[in-house]
Amino acid sequence: MRKKFIAVYALMAVLALGSTTLTSCVDDTESASVTAMRDARLRQLQALADQEESQAKIDAITAQMKEATSEAELAMLKAQYEQQLANYQQLKAMAEQQMATGLNQYQSKLYNDYKNAIDQVNDLAGEIAEQSLDLIELKADSSSAAAYAQEEIIKANRNIAYQEALKNNYEALAATDIEELKAKEAEAEAAKTEKDKALSLADNSKTEANNAFTNAKADIIRRYVYQQTINNETVTKISETKPSSSTDYETLEPTNEVALAAYTLNDLGNSGDITNWNTNIATTKEVKVSEESTTSINQFEILASTLSQVTRKVESMVKGATDDLGTEGDKSDKNTAWGRHQQLVEALEAAQKTYNDAVKADPKGDHSSLLNSVKDAQEAVDTDLEKEVNKQGNNTLLYYQKEAEKAEATQTKFNEAVAVFNDATKYKAYTDRVAAILAKEGKAVDAAKDAYWDAMQELAIAEANVESINNLIADTMDPETLIADCDTQIALEKETLAIAEALIYNVNAGGASATEREAAYADLIENAEKKIEYWESKKELLQKMAEQYKSQLEASLNSGSAE
Repeated sequence: MRKKFIAVYALMAVLALGSTTLTSCVDDTESASVTAMRDARLRQLQALADQEESQAKIDAITAQMKEATSEAELAMLKAQYEQQLANYQQLKAMAEQQMATGLNQYQSKLYNDYKNAIDQVNDLAGEIAEQSLDLIELKADSSSAAAYAQEEIIKANRNIAYQEALKNNYEALAATDIEELKAKEAEAEAAKTEKDKALSLADNSKTEANNAFTNAKADIIRRYVYQQTINNETVTKISETKPSSSTDYETLEPTNEVALAAYTLNDLGNSGDITNWNTNIATTKEVKVSEESTTSINQFEILASTLSQVTRKVESMVKGATDDLGTEGDKSDKNTAWGRHQQLVEALEAAQKTYNDAVKADPKGDHSSLLNSVKDAQEAVDTDLEKEVNKQGNNTLLYYQKEAEKAEATQTKFNEAVAVFNDATKYKAYTDRVAAILAKEGKAVDAAKDAYWDAMQELAIAEANVESINNLIADTMDPETLIADCDTQIALEKETLAIAEALIYNVNAGGASATEREAAYADLIENAEKKIEYWESKKELLQKMAEQYKSQLEASLNSGSAE
């Protein structure tokens, strides 16, 4: 035993003898290591500060978005938000590189918790911006309520599926250990990737089906071709709606006779050419693929009462114009354009006779005033034939001739269009064409929509699986709190669903009163405001959590502690 102690003492002596050299070597190595660690910590803290500064800019924009009151203002701020978010994502990627090495487990968890909380804050800010923009549009135009409600139904169904999948996972996996959760995370990510690809394919199929449907309608629907600048590039757009943002467009007319006649009638009705009539003559009836389908074509028809009323107005207009014009044989005592023209002709003849008589009586006399009277009378006759307004500001014979021609041309165009519309064979060919498009291309649109919807639901569930596993691994909230949040969001979405469906029913139901429709519209607005309020409160909570994680991480990096 003693020999062992001697050996140890001997080793200690040897170490002592060489202590200066050994210590010097260790000190140099340790100093370089400390310097490298300190530099790494500084880079990490700077990356975190840059990330925070970029996030602060996003927060400033989202604060402005919350106060925005106009569609234009909010759209501008949303564009700024998206640009700043892209900048933030770049800085986050750089920060992730700095944090990839040199962090202990505690610090890594704090950083991951911080960036995950901020990501959720930014996602919510985007959701709030979208909902707020839709809400401003909805408040400004109640006629958009049905389209808005239809979109809300789609989103609500997807969100319900998403939140229910989250909740189910929280309940099923709450007691699962971390290693098993990490294994499930990889599986969930792979499944999400596959579902994302499936949705992309379904989206392409839906786009192709919609394009085929649009192209099939080309012979029965008027379309407009115009140029639009998107991301500094000019692209050609074709729309079934006249572009409000462009006055320079080309009109593509339908080739079907009845459809063209309907557009002709409505052009006449809205042109002001028919006295006391300034609206459509042909109306439309929505014809759908099926009762439950949202794919439809607006089929033209004319109410008999409308046709009778407009016909009388056109006939009255033509009669009024021709009566005002009169005929070329009208005497000067008749109160017509031709009668007044005859007065001018007779005045010219009288002036000419007076001048001629004066010259005959006194060939060498000064008759300039009489000659001027002849010239004035001749000018009055010429003006009446060549211009629409005379020196006195009164309408001329030419004006009334043009008015009569215009009225008769309008009547001819009107009668020809009505004759086409009233042709039973042609109208049946038109309605058969509508039915054929709906049966083929319209049905394909519905099938593509259904496939897209199914793919979207499946992706929502796959995304929920990933999020739920990530949240359980992060362990920033207990499962009970996460489940409660799911229940709150499911309740909100179910309320949205009920309100949106009620509004669509009231819009479509012929027996719904104006009061019922207004109440459904008000409920839709209130529900949207409630969702925004909930998202704002959740966003505020996540911001506080992110700040807490960041403060703890900064303290740990500054001290070198792993706590």
